[in-house]
Amino acid sequence: MHAATYAAWPRRAQGPPRTQATAARQKHAVNPVPCVNVALLAACPGAAHGFFGRHGGASAAPLDSLNISSRVGDSRAAVQENRLRLRRAAGLEAARFLSLSQVHGRNIVQVGGETFAAIEADGVWTRAPQLALCIQTADCVPLLFADVQGELVAAAHAGWRGTQAQIGAAMVERLAAAAVAPSRLRVALGPAIGPCCFLIGHDVAQALRGSVAGGDAYVQP
Repeated sequence: MHAATYAAWPRRAQGPPRTQATAARQKHAVNPVPCVNVALLAACPGAAHGFFGRHGGASAAPLDSLNISSRVGDSRAAVQENRLRLRRAAGLEAARFLSLSQVHGRNIVQVGGETFAAIEADGVWTRAPQLALCIQTADCVPLLFADVQGELVAAAHAGWRGTQAQIGAAMVERLAAAAVAPSRLRVALGPAIGPCCFLIGHDVAQALRGSVAGGDAYVQP
């Protein structure tokens, strides 16, 4: 089950300045969905984002409550309501919503203003305005990318297979090929399972040690 969602939206219209206290009060009053923001990404012009957990949604148990996946047996009405609540939490109710069919690989796609069918990939980027890029995770790592010049945003899903395949580095390379230098990117890793709870076997440990720089310091079977 996808228990959490992480999204990035490019080019949000800029309204009048608000103090942090005023923004916090308005956000709490309008939307009860818990949302975590990262200052590093928030400083990039036009890029709104949020890290969301499983609380504050409309889904019934065992999917309670902020499930946004249409592939786990939840009702269509609940999924649509949850997606609307996410957009409200970021102040972008009019944004279109894009989620991938994630397959634990390193395929990365660019999307624009087209109509979206199911896309099998674990990374996505766009220059299109008002488009919500969503990564769904349970215990894997969500990655959000923003451009300091405000030209694009990107998101990626990294489980242990995606980490082994270096999907984060692949995204940086893909954006560099699109004329966005690595020095322009700001990247945030969202909440994920930690070493206290994620048990692996010798086969996974060996695979990660051979593909991740300094893997011996981080991987213990």
